[in-house]
Amino acid sequence: MNTFFDKITASTALEGRIREPARSEGEENVLPLWDVQASSFEVFAVNEPPSYRLKDRGSVDPEEITFRVRGIMCQKRLPPIYQARNTLTLGYLRQTVQLVTFMPNSHFGDYFAKINDLTHLFNTSVGGQVLPPATQKYEGHASLVISNPYFTSRSLTPTMESMALGTSVDPTGFLSRNQPQNFHHTMDNEVVYLKEIADAQSVRFQVLPPDQFENGDIVEAQFSFVAFPVAKNKQEFQLRMCLRALILIDDSFRRASMMVNTNYPEAVVPVFTLKRKVTYSFRDENGMEDSNGGLRQGSKRICIEE
Repeated sequence: MNTFFDKITASTALEGRIREPARSEGEENVLPLWDVQASSFEVFAVNEPPSYRLKDRGSVDPEEITFRVRGIMCQKRLPPIYQARNTLTLGYLRQTVQLVTFMPNSHFGDYFAKINDLTHLFNTSVGGQVLPPATQKYEGHASLVISNPYFTSRSLTPTMESMALGTSVDPTGFLSRNQPQNFHHTMDNEVVYLKEIADAQSVRFQVLPPDQFENGDIVEAQFSFVAFPVAKNKQEFQLRMCLRALILIDDSFRRASMMVNTNYPEAVVPVFTLKRKVTYSFRDENGMEDSNGGLRQGSKRICIEE
């Protein structure tokens, strides 16, 4: 977002949307993080990729729970990807968003308390230490970091079927052509990009190319909590907020910031006639240049003022 972005007004608008009730059947299936209780869930293990996830407590169906948060997008690394310095690193590339609010004592802060509660649930359920999800500061404000890699190691998912990235994520086919042979795109790497179309009675969603998302947009990120084992340490796990969908809610504040008329006073630059002294050196038939760049006997030097 640029320096003309109205952080306070945008944060006020966000505040009214954080605790907004679900207005569609699809929204009802995705739990608002601020309103959940850790005691409602239990941890279950997944074989591919090896990890731990959350499901409804008492449910015999190991269906992963999806949560949602809303915030102002302040940093992003989203598709499409057109080039890479080293294609071998593409296996570790992530679709990432960072969300924040600039309002103190906001409902946005409730997200962090719930994350702490769910991290504790993982720690009491998994045989090892579970590290909390990554959070960062943005201009002094706590923010959420939510991501999902484009690819998963084949060694961790030997029986999972590869999936196409799709034209919205990989419109030129660069990622598909250059993915490392020991990685593939699976169902677990899928991220859906949408735009909310709302009226007074209902809300619907339409597909939106990911390059239409910009910093300063108010968005909803849908994700799941996944605890992955830390490499070379089977007793330590990293809890991640794995991005499943990104929904554009309001881009009006970002667009307004791009239309600001700065009205800067016109700079007055003094104008002078340019003068320059240039030395031209050349050899005559008998002249030789010395080792210091000067001319020995027989050479001529002239100085011209332009």
